[in-house]
Amino acid sequence: MSGDRPSKDGGTPQGPLSEDVHLTLVGGPEEYGRSPVGPVRYIAYCNPAGAIGYLWMAADGSDNAGCIPSREQGYRAINALGFWIERMREAKARGLTPEQALNWLLDSQVGGMPFPGRVLPRSGGEVESLDTLRAQIKALPEVKEPPYLCTYAYSRRIVESDGRQRLLVPKITDDMRKSTVLAPGKRMIAIDPEYPLFSSVPVPREGIVGDWQIDQDGGFGDFVRNRHYRPTPTAVGMLRAENTVERAVQLRLLGRITEDELLKELRSAQVLVPVEDDGSTPRLRERGPGGRPFLLMYTGARHAPQGGEHCRWMNAAEVAGRMINLDIEIDEGSAACLDIAASKVAVSPFG
Repeated sequence: MSGDRPSKDGGTPQGPLSEDVHLTLVGGPEEYGRSPVGPVRYIAYCNPAGAIGYLWMAADGSDNAGCIPSREQGYRAINALGFWIERMREAKARGLTPEQALNWLLDSQVGGMPFPGRVLPRSGGEVESLDTLRAQIKALPEVKEPPYLCTYAYSRRIVESDGRQRLLVPKITDDMRKSTVLAPGKRMIAIDPEYPLFSSVPVPREGIVGDWQIDQDGGFGDFVRNRHYRPTPTAVGMLRAENTVERAVQLRLLGRITEDELLKELRSAQVLVPVEDDGSTPRLRERGPGGRPFLLMYTGARHAPQGGEHCRWMNAAEVAGRMINLDIEIDEGSAACLDIAASKVAVSPFG
C-alpha cells in the first residue's frame, strides 16, 4: 500500500508519495585538484613490506595534490587508500597548500602498521607528469624501510611474595602480529608512550623499553630489556599531567627529579585544599581512629572530591606554613599520590 489517500473529488490521491520531488545538491568535503599540468613531486607511504602508495603534488605550486595506491601490494594498498584520502582532505580543511600538506603529513604521523602505513622521508622524487607517475609506479626505486618496527609499551608490574616489584614483558597485540608478518627478520622496538613513534628526531635511549627479534615466519622472539629505560608517568598508568605541579609530583614519584626540584615547583603553586564550612579553614583528615591528622592538597579539580566543590585554591607554601607540624597528602587516591611533611613545603620566615 502506498499510504496515499483518495481525494474527495475523485482526483489524484493525496499523500507523501504524491508530493513533488525536490533534489538539493549537497557539497562534499573540500579537496585538492587532481588535474596537474606538468611535473609532479611524490613521496611514498609505506608498511614494513615497502611502498603501498604515493602522495603527489603539482611541481608548479598549483592547488593539485592526491594519492595513488601501489598495485604491487594488492588489497593492502586499496585498504590504505581511504585513510590517505581522508588525511589529504584534513590538510585541505586546515588551509594548507599541497607542499605544506605533504610536510604536515610527514611531521604528524598517525596510524600504525600494517595499515595504513606511514610517510617515509627521503622516499620521493619528481616525474614529468601524473600519468608518468601512474605508468612508472612499478619501476620506481625500491623503498627501504628501517630495519625495525615500533610500538608503544606500557609498564605492567606485579608484586612478588617478598614485596619486590617485577616489570612484566609488554603485551603483544593482534596489530603487532599483523605487522611482523610483513617484516620477517626485523626487530620490533617497544617505545615509551610519551615519545613519538614516527619522528625525524630519534627516541632517546631512556625512552626505549626494549625489543623483540622477529623470526622468518613473523613470530616474536624473547623480549630483551633496555637497562637504560626510565619509565614516564604515562607508561606506569598515571594520567597526563594538567599542570606543572602535577607533572612534578609524578616525576618525583618515579625518581626522575629531586625533592628540592619538587619543592621549588610546589611552593609557588596554587593547589586545591578541602575547607570547613567557613570557606577558609583547611579541613584535616585523620588516619583511622586516634590517628594523627594530615592535610590534603590536590593539583587539580579532577583529583578532588566532587570536582573540588568543597575546596579552595590556596598557595601550597602558605597553607603548609599554617600546618607546619602535619604531613601533607597530595592527590589522594590517584596513581600519583605523594606524602610529604608540611615543614618541607612551608617557606621559612628567615629565608
